[in-house]
Amino acid sequence: MLRKIVLSAAALACGGCGAVNKHRPPTTESDCVAAGGTWTPIETLPEIRYCDLKTADAGRWCVDSMQCEGSCLAPEKAQVGSFALGQCADHSQDYGTMKLLKMGRVQAPAPVQ
Repeated sequence: MLRKIVLSAAALACGGCGAVNKHRPPTTESDCVAAGGTWTPIETLPEIRYCDLKTADAGRWCVDSMQCEGSCLAPEKAQVGSFALGQCADHSQDYGTMKLLKMGRVQAPAPVQ
């Protein structure tokens, strides 16, 4: 119970952490570069490229990805199903397998794109 209270207080302390406007990343190299991104190959599929854009809210506290330009990442050691406070990812698209937060609860790792 105390954990839920602390999580709720932390979410409120987040201030303007409401839903943010998620932008669709550019799909061409020229649009990506114009937006300040880097046209990058996916490590495991080098023939596929994506626009690697940094987020303005990187590192901000969150409890759900709707609060971030990218994803809300759970702490590395957080147990699946537990409540946690996360941080907004530093890139708009994350590739790999990681634990995300949804309404404060740690989700099972899943491939993220």
